[in-house]
Amino acid sequence: LTMEGFKEAGSDIAILYGDGKWPHYQSHRIVDEEIIPVVSPEHFGSSTLADYELLQMTTRPDAWQTWLTARGEPDIPQQFGPKFENFTMMIEAVHSGLGVALMPYMYVANDLKLGRLLAPFGPVVTSKKGYYVAYAEHLSDSPKVQAFANWLIADSTHELPPS
Repeated sequence: LTMEGFKEAGSDIAILYGDGKWPHYQSHRIVDEEIIPVVSPEHFGSSTLADYELLQMTTRPDAWQTWLTARGEPDIPQQFGPKFENFTMMIEAVHSGLGVALMPYMYVANDLKLGRLLAPFGPVVTSKKGYYVAYAEHLSDSPKVQAFANWLIADSTHELPPS
């Protein structure tokens, strides 16, 4: 969910992807995003990333540069391919042989385990962004918002301040 979608929905609380910095909102990181490039086994022919088009997510234009820089390879020749609106479309593009997709590991872990996708280009990299529970500052004292937020972050190292 984006902040714009959250505001339009009129919800009290949401899980958002980003850097956790939204004016007039409290946010608490609940999970890091780990990213990994994947290719379909049917279209795997080279373990050199430069031999493929790099599929892109419209909402994450800097994802490939983040991954490449974290790997210490910011200058790999990049052939950017089509852009997609969601991860499901990206996975379909990978299976169709359109290129390599940079995906959140939690989204592709099962497909990697079952061999439906391959990750031959390098390890998982932790993104600078993550998933946050967020709510408007004026709802900081709301028992239902606090209860839900506390439930979401119970296993994380972050704690909400007492209300």
